[in-house]
Amino acid sequence: IQLTLMGEAELIRDLRKETQPPTRPLVEGGLRMYYQNVNGIKAKNSQWEDMLKSLSENQVGVFGSAETNRQWTPIATKICVNKARSALRRHHGKKVDFKLQPSACCGWNGSQYQPGGTCTGALGQWASRIASREEDPDRLGRWSCLRIQIKGTVISIIATYRVCKTKVNFETNTAYAQLWKELTAQLSEKVNPREKTLTDLKKYVKKEIEKKREVVLMMDANESLENRSDEMSALIQECGLVDSHLLDDPYSEVETYSRGRGKIDYVLVTPKIQLCVKYSHIAPYNEWILSDHRALVIDIDYQLLERGELVHWQRQERSFSTNSIAERRRFVKECHTLGHRMKWLPRLERIKKINNPEEAEKELNVLDQEVKQVLIKTV
Repeated sequence: IQLTLMGEAELIRDLRKETQPPTRPLVEGGLRMYYQNVNGIKAKNSQWEDMLKSLSENQVGVFGSAETNRQWTPIATKICVNKARSALRRHHGKKVDFKLQPSACCGWNGSQYQPGGTCTGALGQWASRIASREEDPDRLGRWSCLRIQIKGTVISIIATYRVCKTKVNFETNTAYAQLWKELTAQLSEKVNPREKTLTDLKKYVKKEIEKKREVVLMMDANESLENRSDEMSALIQECGLVDSHLLDDPYSEVETYSRGRGKIDYVLVTPKIQLCVKYSHIAPYNEWILSDHRALVIDIDYQLLERGELVHWQRQERSFSTNSIAERRRFVKECHTLGHRMKWLPRLERIKKINNPEEAEKELNVLDQEVKQVLIKTV
């Protein structure tokens, strides 16, 4: 299996002619968060241990994984946690704390290989800062959550997998089919698992925000920005989330899936967390972990949260100044293109019809922040 994955990894690298720069080292005083669709976690061979070693070597504090393809029974979870701790102890020569919150769809009666699922984990000092953790409340394996305590601030880190649509019958056991069968049985009606995932996730994130928690939502949405659905737009806009890679990473427009053309993986954060982002990057394929998805990395300055200095911190401003007509046209064209993708004008028309001033102001602030990010990005 490992040789097959390595062969596929080399093929992906050759076909894509990888031009992405490597991920830079973590700066002191930062918390590194890492997200990737790992396309399966296998505890029987060394893949799981090697994965944890790579994350630890590259100073990852918290990670999220989608499509773990594993039946996360209590025994299976305990085996993975023990193997991770043993691997980290051997690698560092001392005990390293490790905690894991997995999530898989209930009702599975098959083998240990269960399509879909997620897990969220913390290593080292960040494992000891976990305030609480939980899986998808409906036990459908759509997301898993860790809550990290940072001196008066709680950050909810949610790893999500939104299934891609597949055919459903009584014999299929894909991640989509599992959700469809469980939701149909629970609600006694036909439900679209992709839409249901986003509407339920929106409610979940809103509850976290209402409890004064900051949110980092890591997600394989199986949906590109160009074809963003109304449910995806509602999740981002109504929860006031920001794409952490939109401004900081000049390579944010690259595809994140080797067989696709658009960015379908995201790290969405609340505005306060965005102010703390020191570095964000979409990594080259197979930089640390073999997969057909790129990894997404963000480093946040958690000391800003501890010191409460966010009010005095601002991004470095950049201006656009050129006498070149071609450059001006390029700037305007790129702004128009991104604005069309993000549906600025339809959203503005919808905001005009909102009667609640507080709700309208919140929507306008989100839109304003997006416009500012796009303007700076295209300079």
